[in-house]
Amino acid sequence: MNLAEALLAALPELPTQVIANKNYKLNPDIVVREELDENQEPIVVIYIPEKAWMLRVPPSQYKLLKLFNGERSFAEIAQLHLEQTGEELTEKEVRDFVTGSIETGFWHQSQQERNITLSQKLSEERRKRIKNKSKFADLSHIVFQGFNPDGWLTVLDRWLWWIYTPWFTALTLCLFGYMTWVWIERWAEIGNDTVLYYTFTQKSGWDLLEFWLLFLVMAFFHETAHGLTCKHYGARVPNMGFQLIYLAPAFATEITEIWVRAGRRERLLAILAGIWMEGILCAIATVVWVLTPQGAFWHEWAYKVMLITGLITLIVNLNPLIKLDGYYMLAELVGISELKERSTGFVAGWVKKHVFRLPVELEYVPFRRRFLYVPYALLSGVYSYLLLFAISRFTYNVLSKWFAEWAIIPAALVAWKIFKGRIFRLVAFMKTVFQDKREHIVRALTPARVAIGVVALAILLFAPIFPRNAAAMFVLEPVTKAVVRAKVPGYVEKVYVREGATVSAGSPLVTMRNVDLEADAAKAEQEAAVAQGNRTRAQVMYASLGSAQSEVQRTERIQRTVEEQVRELEPKSPIAGVVVTPRVGDLQGRYVADGALLMEIEDPDALRARVYLPEFEVKDVRVGQRVTLHPKSLWGSITGKVDTLAVAPSKVEEGLLADNKYKGLQPPSFYIADVTVKSEGRLRPGMTGEAKILISHESLGRKFWRGAQDAVSRKLW
Repeated sequence: MNLAEALLAALPELPTQVIANKNYKLNPDIVVREELDENQEPIVVIYIPEKAWMLRVPPSQYKLLKLFNGERSFAEIAQLHLEQTGEELTEKEVRDFVTGSIETGFWHQSQQERNITLSQKLSEERRKRIKNKSKFADLSHIVFQGFNPDGWLTVLDRWLWWIYTPWFTALTLCLFGYMTWVWIERWAEIGNDTVLYYTFTQKSGWDLLEFWLLFLVMAFFHETAHGLTCKHYGARVPNMGFQLIYLAPAFATEITEIWVRAGRRERLLAILAGIWMEGILCAIATVVWVLTPQGAFWHEWAYKVMLITGLITLIVNLNPLIKLDGYYMLAELVGISELKERSTGFVAGWVKKHVFRLPVELEYVPFRRRFLYVPYALLSGVYSYLLLFAISRFTYNVLSKWFAEWAIIPAALVAWKIFKGRIFRLVAFMKTVFQDKREHIVRALTPARVAIGVVALAILLFAPIFPRNAAAMFVLEPVTKAVVRAKVPGYVEKVYVREGATVSAGSPLVTMRNVDLEADAAKAEQEAAVAQGNRTRAQVMYASLGSAQSEVQRTERIQRTVEEQVRELEPKSPIAGVVVTPRVGDLQGRYVADGALLMEIEDPDALRARVYLPEFEVKDVRVGQRVTLHPKSLWGSITGKVDTLAVAPSKVEEGLLADNKYKGLQPPSFYIADVTVKSEGRLRPGMTGEAKILISHESLGRKFWRGAQDAVSRKLW
């Protein structure tokens, strides 16, 4: 026997009339606050801790609620209400008011009544579980049982009261300033790594688990900061729970009571507390990352904490388009509760009434408020759907490392799970529109309009309006690259450039010293001078002029050769570009042998994308066709044209193809197409991504026919 059955057996349900005839008493645990609503009308805000509900009622209704003291009958309350307000209520109206608000939590309940309510709730939940037992489990939102953190937060507030003092706030702002300076100075690496950290295409199973745990810990600190701030300003925190939203960990803290306990400043601080806490953690991690040596355990962990609590988290949490901290801050600043629901409801109702001509009643909204409702509803709706699509894409990125192309199947299942409810609602809405407009549609379907519809459908099926692309992978490499090597041995005395430095053609790179070569140069110069003197004497004396002339030519050749070698002690850049060799300053003071690598220089403005086309796509690709490149580590795309197309297959660069564990899934041969692109400061050599080459435009019918034809022709020949 489970708990619900035990309660039902021990506490049989009381008749409704028994409960209805008792003398009701207003719940003493509720919290009340009087304020003005968005229309500047007086309103009473009532917070019910047991249900974590916040209700807004008119002052007249609250006056009626205060008359229930547990001793007065419905008739006595009706008479007293008439004496105090002049508004006449019958005993039945008072009774109906009470019975209609039983579920709100307004009324004080005895222990027996609480047990009855609990048993009914458990029974209802049990019936729902039995009803949904055969259905696929809902993985989109898994909620675990929460706990009451109020006592723990009370103790924590006694220990950490000083974090709300002005001196600690000033210290925190200084820490934020230092963090901002470090991020700006090191943005080239931090910004790129932030995007890569959230791409998930190259993460192993351990990396995913590590990210999940870090996200979980940061979420706990975030929500604790909300609860602690709420507690600091005198409000209770009745619940803190853990949940999985599409398998991503998240905490949720109930801080609704602060809306009736404190003013706007305190409410804004409670909302901001989570972001503020993550900013503190990010700043501390930045300091640890700067001060600890590379390769150290705390250096690496601090960097990961920086990435997970840094810019992306700040943007997501402050974004007012989804119901996170930024949304509640905006709603508090404009003084409109449930901003998303109200704006979406207004726009949806307006579309139903004025576009689809449905008989719906549209709530009146002042004209000035429509300037907020309409853009907010549209932007938040578009952003929400893009976010849901990103979750599906995220699933594909994570699973593609192990399942390659087959990752589309679980990604499609996740997408169906996410959008299923919205698709069903859309279908139901279209049914409603059809039923409402059925007669009008039948009258509108004249033969001429049917013919026009058939023609439009034929155009859709057979007009070449859909692009046909060849999909491929690519890797970026520089078009112009110079490798500078030591042409003579020697010690490096000075290095004039550093990694990432921009150099012009002919600019000096290093200065080298070779004592033996310098001695040979001095000796060659001396021998050349002696030979020239002997030639001069031979010319005067008219004796042995030929041999003297030959000696001069020999010594000059030796001198030129040695001088060329001496000039090689100061190698210069053969091209204009950027030094890409790491730690070139380490060359200073070292001895380098003949032919040793000094540094590499690449032109950052002109890059070449080596596009690897599978053999089943290459037959339709031609030089000059338009190419769209989408790097994995960047938002947006870049365009170019096919410059050259290889006639023989090439080996794919390591890392582009996912590891294949199945012998029955062998990769095809790949042909290289070169595409020259401009860097524009965003691209780096070695970046990879997906490429689409525009082959032609074709009709929808041709797409299906070609797919079926290709599938059959590969097997039937």
